[in-house]
Amino acid sequence: MFLMFRHVVTCNMDFLCYILLGLVVLTAMAGYAMAPAAFDPIGFTMVTLGTGLTSASANAINQVSTHFLETNHG
Repeated sequence: MFLMFRHVVTCNMDFLCYILLGLVVLTAMAGYAMAPAAFDPIGFTMVTLGTGLTSASANAINQVSTHFLETNHG
């Protein structure tokens, strides 16, 4: 069971370009921390989570569309 879960996580990490995802989330975190308003930990968490999920979905769509275009027109 654990090996299957580990395999799924490894495949998803390769699929979502986790290095790019980490840089995008880190940039959003830095921007939120530099804002002149008072720091809100709940807002910070929501911004981090939302940016991560949005970036991951954009990377997944990019990977699928690239694979689709390469297989049909290559």
